[in-house]
Amino acid sequence: SVIHPGMKLQVPPGGVVPQAPAAPAANSNQTPPASSQALTYTVVSGDSLIGIASRAKVSLNNLLTTNKLTVNSLIYPGMRLTIPAGGVVPSAPQAAPAPSAPSGGAVSGGGSSSTNPQIAAVLDFALAQQGKPYAFNTAGPNTYDCSGLTLAAYQQIGIRLPHYSGYQARYGVAVDWTASTIQPGDLVFLESYPGSGVINHVGIAINSTQYIHAPRSGDVVRVGNIPMHRVVSVRRLVTG
Repeated sequence: SVIHPGMKLQVPPGGVVPQAPAAPAANSNQTPPASSQALTYTVVSGDSLIGIASRAKVSLNNLLTTNKLTVNSLIYPGMRLTIPAGGVVPSAPQAAPAPSAPSGGAVSGGGSSSTNPQIAAVLDFALAQQGKPYAFNTAGPNTYDCSGLTLAAYQQIGIRLPHYSGYQARYGVAVDWTASTIQPGDLVFLESYPGSGVINHVGIAINSTQYIHAPRSGDVVRVGNIPMHRVVSVRRLVTG
């Protein structure tokens, strides 16, 4: 027979009214349900997708898929990323030591002071091109325009950039140059004139105040002071 809550039963003569059954004891070994709240990470200056994936202990592909990104997607400080299941909230990237400015007004070819071997390779190549003439729409080996020099320099470490400064400004991680130090290897983008917002030049920072660039027709590849009043974007292609 089936009994159900609320059903009345008659107790035979001589019996007593039974007590309600005791509630089962709580199982102290029972595992509480896992939290469904996803882990998130806020991108900071100096971050890269592969660096975040490594510190979060997840694969790059998993991180990209979870956030609907590709390897060419741009990330920027303040952007929030979802950490895939099984990952951990990554620590902030280790800050690179601030470079010291050279004593002279120019830097000779070779001998980059960067401690990052990839950045050193980029700068050593770029500095070795000093004195070569500017020529529009060229990327070496004898002449360069501004984006041709950056393209050729980063090609030394396997990073392929388009031959146009406006497109190069979409690569790497955005750096807030007003709040943090420009580092060796950063791509520094200039606008045509203050307030225009139109990128028309790019160079490679060798320290926080100078860059190597191919300035204009009639000029040569050389080191110069970064005109901070014209800087409109700074991108970091190599971190760590």
